Amino acid sequence: DAHVGEYLDPSLVQGLNSYNSDSYKRRVQRWVNKMILFREQDKNSLGLNKLVIHHLGDQVTGESIYKGQAFYLDLNLTEQLFMSVEVESNAILALAQVYPSIEIYGVVGNHGRPGLYGANHRKTNFDYLFYRSLKQTLLNQKNISVYVSESPSMVVQHGNFTFLLNHGDAAKGWMGIPFYGLERMFRRLPNLYNMIVHYELVGHHHQPANIGDSKVLLNGSLVGGSELSINRMGLTNLPSQKLFYFDKKHGLNRETNLHLKDPIQLKPDENGIFTKWV
Repeated sequence: DAHVGEYLDPSLVQGLNSYNSDSYKRRVQRWVNKMILFREQDKNSLGLNKLVIHHLGDQVTGESIYKGQAFYLDLNLTEQLFMSVEVESNAILALAQVYPSIEIYGVVGNHGRPGLYGANHRKTNFDYLFYRSLKQTLLNQKNISVYVSESPSMVVQHGNFTFLLNHGDAAKGWMGIPFYGLERMFRRLPNLYNMIVHYELVGHHHQPANIGDSKVLLNGSLVGGSELSINRMGLTNLPSQKLFYFDKKHGLNRETNLHLKDPIQLKPDENGIFTKWV
């Protein structure tokens, strides 16, 4: 959930967050720096030789996903796509210099739609265009493999374990994460696929969380708290991306959420007011 092109005016959210195209670039670079640091710290002791990136959708933020979205944009949808390909390809190429192997898997999100739900073909999605463009851009980099899902969900085998990748918008919630809905959907997966699904990776909700004995892992977002979450839900969190170490025989371990922005500490002005005023 990078939501490239989204604009969040800090004055509208009590100064608790801000986001724009420059914020996106800085947070991606901070993520790259941390991933390189992990590689340098662990390569001698753990043999951390392969980086697997699961893109879970909403790379772009779209233009007409909800009423009034035009007031929360700093890039049109076409520019959202071009910036995404440029920034993400450069980030991955930098990581390819320190990781012997990189695998990228991508599923689309709801914000990649160019219009209302059902108004376009399912593959007419700017997330899908982003993944296909990224794959073409990185085609000649021999230690990078990109796999773009043709379906909303993608089933992937890592070692002895099966992962389901999905954006997560099918599980509807109100005022927070739909814990019950996500867990119930996860329990249905063995019957749906006629196989054991060990882990499900989900985005969309912008809040890192683990559900169902840590079998359903929700990723954070590059945005953090939004106008919706702060003003209507009373929720905010730091921009983050979930990282876990994985062993092909033993599964997930050493999980963490990488924070991509420092916490904001509100300070009063000479009038004792913490928030913007006129």
